[in-house]
Amino acid sequence: CSSDLLAHQDPGARLPIEDWLSLHRDLGEWYAKTLRRLVSRKGTTNRIDAIANHGQTLAHFPPKSTLQLGEPSCIARETGLTVVSDFRWGDLVCGGQGAPLVPGFHWLVARGSGLLGKGAGIAIHNLGGISNLTYFHPSKPLVLAFDTGPANLWIDEAVRKMTRGKKSYDAAGAKIGRAHV
Repeated sequence: CSSDLLAHQDPGARLPIEDWLSLHRDLGEWYAKTLRRLVSRKGTTNRIDAIANHGQTLAHFPPKSTLQLGEPSCIARETGLTVVSDFRWGDLVCGGQGAPLVPGFHWLVARGSGLLGKGAGIAIHNLGGISNLTYFHPSKPLVLAFDTGPANLWIDEAVRKMTRGKKSYDAAGAKIGRAHV
């Protein structure tokens, strides 16, 4: 599945629609099998009401379009649970950048800091594969959230090159070979 994902994400990929649909289903089946194993663990089933599945982003062009694969119906069938999915489109349609989950988490962090409503705005910058920023206005119920560009994905790529593919990320900022990554 991972080699198919990479082939589909290649900017020069010219693949038939049937290949895209097959990958969508295959990825959904993979998610389903993995999640079925997790929810079937002793004592777990009674504590899960629903599964939230973001899917695998293959293309993202805010504010106009986005494409996440991993058919949620496969997950629902396999686990017997309600599946909530397709988060990015809902955010794009409402004028966002297609990342609705991070601002909610950032709001919890900001609320816990005790700084909300104290007369200053709060900005939280998340550095994952792609960096994103959430800004809370000091006095209005205004939240701005958007991607700011690549972050760790460049470091991860450097690690892959430096280790000739043996590692895909720099765990805990450790030294890779003779150089820091």
